Amino acid sequence: MSHPSATRMTPTLLPQDSMRGLRKPRRVSATVPGLLSTGMPRSTPAPPPAPAPAPTAKRPSAKLLAAAGLDLFRQGLAFDGVLPPRQEPRHPAVSPNLLSIPEDGAVQSGSSDSQLIVIIGGPLNGRGEPGVWVSNRIAKAIQVYWQVIQAFSEAGEDEENADSDHAARMAASLCYVAPTGGESGEEGIVETEAMRNALVGMGVSPHRILMDCSATSIVQNAMQLVHVIRHLRIQTLHVVTSEFHLPRVQRCYEQLFAGAAPDLPIRLVFHSAPDGLSPAERVARQKAEQQLQLTTQAELDAALGQLQAHHRRLSTQRRNHHSPSKPRFESAV
Repeated sequence: MSHPSATRMTPTLLPQDSMRGLRKPRRVSATVPGLLSTGMPRSTPAPPPAPAPAPTAKRPSAKLLAAAGLDLFRQGLAFDGVLPPRQEPRHPAVSPNLLSIPEDGAVQSGSSDSQLIVIIGGPLNGRGEPGVWVSNRIAKAIQVYWQVIQAFSEAGEDEENADSDHAARMAASLCYVAPTGGESGEEGIVETEAMRNALVGMGVSPHRILMDCSATSIVQNAMQLVHVIRHLRIQTLHVVTSEFHLPRVQRCYEQLFAGAAPDLPIRLVFHSAPDGLSPAERVARQKAEQQLQLTTQAELDAALGQLQAHHRRLSTQRRNHHSPSKPRFESAV
């Protein structure tokens, strides 16, 4: 009895990468290497090459992020056509860069006692927030700020036909706050940005905060303030810093404004914030401050010379501008 010939099965070899990436690979028989679970032979595919490691992006520095946030705050940029619900100038009288303010372009304001509160900056903590010294200075500046606001409000309420809301708005427009960069290196922008965030969180309007005094020197920051003081007709300048820091700051501001801006009838008021130092730490800090006064004096003398020369040129230009021009006489031919 003849048996029909059995059908011969020919295995089909698939390309190794035909199904790669589309489904999970089939299980290979554990007993017979190179065979599929159906018993069909299959060549063992070579392992795919390991993907190249993706380049690790550099983490942006804190200074770059703070500068970008400051630009967004000033410019009010819109993304994908989405605009902020309310747009108004960052500051009603001062342009974004205080150095661009012309010193002879004073604001025509009816105020006779506009005030400015300057906060001396300092180092930040590990989270990029104001440290203990700077936090105490901010708290002291907030106390002075609300005292000024209350005094202006009470004065406005005493005037005839002046309501309390109008007085409060006028009070806020007559008091400004200027956080300055510290002396801890090239992080003045980061420090002023962190201080601004703390001030806004405590109720100070961002439109009353001047953000351009970001130099890393007390002298340089004080020089930048000369422009805004003359531009806004500031009559009272409050300077807030730590107790151990106050003697050097007071000496710097008194010499600078008395010698470089004699035409400014400004009143200087200094406020000391608690520093939390022990007696031994205070003695060490006082010795360090005395040494810094000697090194700062050379920078202060140079700044005084620059501002005095600039003031003389400005006075000469004003005299030439207001002096009547002599008439010209041409001889008739």
